[in-house]
Amino acid sequence: DVGVIVILQYFQDYCDPDTPQDEMDETLQQLRPQVSGALLRQWNFSEDMIEVAEESEQWFRNPKKEVDLCDLVLLAQYHSLMGTPAMEQIPPITTLPAMRKFSMGPQESIELIRQSQKEIREIEALLH
Repeated sequence: DVGVIVILQYFQDYCDPDTPQDEMDETLQQLRPQVSGALLRQWNFSEDMIEVAEESEQWFRNPKKEVDLCDLVLLAQYHSLMGTPAMEQIPPITTLPAMRKFSMGPQESIELIRQSQKEIREIEALLH
């Protein structure tokens, strides 16, 4: 979401401070992928990273048969939204092409998360 920073700076510098929040949110939603991708291209990031920036909110993207980095990010985002109000606005996980590529159902993914709790706690401890 690196493009969000650039867009917010533009809002601050050039837009009317009384612009309704919903208009700003819609603009962010629409421009974030392209601006993020353009920045990563300018900074010579790999095509995989650029693809993540540009497509990581397209739940039904499916350009390849094999799993790619963007599929992994999409599923991570999905899992991060579980139990939040945003769940009402996203499709069922079983309908996502990324999920089908992993040959894993919802129960299997939840079990994998449970099994990974120790590793997750260790990583979190390193980050603090």
